[in-house]
Amino acid sequence: MSAAAGGMLAIAAEEPAGPSLASVLGDGAPAAGQRAARLAALLDPGFLAEAGWNPVTWLLAPETEHRLIRWDGSRLWQAAPARRGSPAPGIPGGKCAVMACFRERRVRRGREETRCALHARRWEAAVLADPRLEGRRWNERAEPVPVTGQVNLRGLEPLAVVEVLYGLQQRVRAGCTSYCRIVRSLAAELRQAQAPSLADLPAQEEKGRQGLLNSLTMHAGRAFADPRSEIAKDRWDLTVLGHHGWLSFTGISQQWLRESVKAWAAHDLPRRRGKQAGARLHEIVGAVIRLSATLRAGRDDRGEDPAALGRADVEAFLHRMAFLAAGGQMSAYCRVKTCQDAGRVLKGIRSLGLTRAGGPAAGMADDFTLIAGDVPARADPGEPGRDVPDEIMRQLCGHLRELEEVISCREIRVAVELMIDTGRRPAEVCALDWDCLARDADGTPVLVYDNSKAHRQRRRLPVSEHTAALITGQKTAVRERFPDTPPARLKLLPSRRLNPDGTRPVTEDNLTGRHRIWVDSMGPLPRADGTEYGKSLISPYSYRHSYAQRHADAGIGIDVLRELMDHESMDTTKRYYNSRELHQMSEKPQVAC
Repeated sequence: MSAAAGGMLAIAAEEPAGPSLASVLGDGAPAAGQRAARLAALLDPGFLAEAGWNPVTWLLAPETEHRLIRWDGSRLWQAAPARRGSPAPGIPGGKCAVMACFRERRVRRGREETRCALHARRWEAAVLADPRLEGRRWNERAEPVPVTGQVNLRGLEPLAVVEVLYGLQQRVRAGCTSYCRIVRSLAAELRQAQAPSLADLPAQEEKGRQGLLNSLTMHAGRAFADPRSEIAKDRWDLTVLGHHGWLSFTGISQQWLRESVKAWAAHDLPRRRGKQAGARLHEIVGAVIRLSATLRAGRDDRGEDPAALGRADVEAFLHRMAFLAAGGQMSAYCRVKTCQDAGRVLKGIRSLGLTRAGGPAAGMADDFTLIAGDVPARADPGEPGRDVPDEIMRQLCGHLRELEEVISCREIRVAVELMIDTGRRPAEVCALDWDCLARDADGTPVLVYDNSKAHRQRRRLPVSEHTAALITGQKTAVRERFPDTPPARLKLLPSRRLNPDGTRPVTEDNLTGRHRIWVDSMGPLPRADGTEYGKSLISPYSYRHSYAQRHADAGIGIDVLRELMDHESMDTTKRYYNSRELHQMSEKPQVAC
């Protein structure tokens, strides 16, 4: 399971060993269900203390310097917040009858009333507006006086309180910032509606509010999620399944096909690794969604009966994909991938036995499948041709000093330089540890990285002293930025967002997007023959191909280049050489790197 799943393991047979509900909400808390108790057991006492949680008063009062639970930007009532561990103000008698209020009751004409002066006036106004208003109900829902830097959760249902606390805890662990004013607004909604859970609040478009509500609800849901219950849904939270992102099957209209694809995906997902597993499955499910749309539009039964399908339906799908590609609505590459992926799933449905009696695809005909020759062969661009020509690379390197100024991010500039110098994949550069620079016995600098694509860890690549100096300078900058984080936890290229301790690296998507901004900011890039080079051809991955082609053109032996590139297959490395070069290499000693 992914670490981001947080408390997901609460479903284990044994009870969680965390704090009890009574220690979180106080001994006088109203009765709550098992869900609230289990969620409370996932709370970290250290977080509760850090956030200033008082189990007696149900007040959240973080210190002003809390890095991720921020105080309000606007001035509210400036009463001093109740400090952690302080007794509940007004828990003895003589306090306002409003559930969420701690103020003294109003004394008027020598007689003590049931509410404080403020709530007494509010009650009088409310009764004038609605004479049938019931006092007890109003006391449960009336809002307390807002206090800067404080969130009052009194009057909320116990489950809702624990959901808010647990969600904030998980957001802090993820490096996300939460604001007291927005949490206080959600608490007011829960109090007014007497909603038992965050999930009962309606969606709204208010800025900040919906994002926080979605986040808190998501974390609370993940705390009770398990793989079996998740794969039964039509939209999967892949974090529960050990990956990242979401995967939706709702675009597949035929129930039998949707359930079959879900079963296939549940079988396929555990066999994938890396952060892009979810993205790849999203592409494959997208291909089946196109197949589903073809069946829905082209058949009287809308494709709802798998036993009625046959070869004619496959031909209709293939024709539809060809039509979309010819009309420019789909690239030739996408057409090929869509057909391949749809065929892959249909084959998988059969191999998993889903077409047998009792299966979701029971009775599906054998000819409802894609066979050899159905998908046009994809042109193999080969590795060469995707490298950036030398004259263009020189121009790009000349613009490197402008990169940080254009995108205001040192880490992206260093990442681009490292990709150019080392030929590592973008994901590998992004994930570099802070202590990624080593020296061999002879003093040669070495880059230590993980080959995530081939799942080979701690690979060593000889680098130049220039590259070593670049890494050393970046290490110094990171250490100055995060002096309190142990070096073993730091990343060489820490993200600028949601990263208070430097343990989260820049993402590949962020690198790709900012790199595109930089390249597009340049003027024309002329070739040696005077023609303009297309900027769309330049991507972060281009530098890996350029690195390999540069070494191949310099006469580096194919065995050496294979080691430098960390290729699994020699055939991949061969693509950087023409047949004459390969023949010449077989007749003369190899040139060492």
